[in-house]
This record gives sequence, C-alpha cells and structure tokens, in this order.
Amino acid sequence: MSDVLIIEHGLSMRKIYGLIFKGSNLYFAKNAEDIIKIYRIKKPRIAVILSQNPEDVDLANLIKMLNPQAKIMWISPDKNVVNSIKNSVEAIFTPPFELDEFIVKYEELKKSKDLPYPLISS
Repeated sequence: MSDVLIIEHGLSMRKIYGLIFKGSNLYFAKNAEDIIKIYRIKKPRIAVILSQNPEDVDLANLIKMLNPQAKIMWISPDKNVVNSIKNSVEAIFTPPFELDEFIVKYEELKKSKDLPYPLISS
C-alpha cells in the first residue's frame, strides 16, 4: 500500500481518487501548511498537484524538501504552467488525457526510484 498526497484547490475529483489510487492511503492538502502537517505524520512518496497557478511550483519544491524521494505528478490545462514546472516534477498531464495513461504513469512512479526527465502528456 502506498501513500498519495493530493494537492488541489477544490473538490473537483475527490470522488474518483479512490478508484484511481485503489489500495492507497490518500491525504489531501490545499496549501503549504497542510502539506507540512501531512509530512510530519507520513511521507507520501507520490504527490499529485492539480493547479493552474505557476506559483504552485513552490509546493512541488516544498514536497521535494520534505521528501527528496517523492515523485510529483502535475495536472494543469495551462500550457504556460506546464512550461514553468516541467523541470520540477516527474510527470505532467494536460487535460484531456487518457485515464489509463495516468494510471500507468502512477504505477511506474510508485515502483521507480528516480527518472531523468518528466513525461509530458497533452
């Protein structure tokens, strides 16, 4: 069983996370304070960030500080955000994307140690 941190600013996808990350412990955060609280208790190895805000790259950097082994998946429809965060995360998805592709990447990151560059999907 793995721990997954999900950072989002709304409740848009919460109902399907249980299906996507079946068998994983899910932790939800909206901001840096929430992330720090979670990492005091657990060290989620996978983090999923749903954001259109390029300043949220600071959240990715915070996660890497708290757990250098963490793998970050970013979902954003904004191409400018994708360009600003692509060197800070292991996988980027731009809607619309295939759910199967997302799940395969999640499983790959769950098993991996380090990847040399991010996967960019559009």
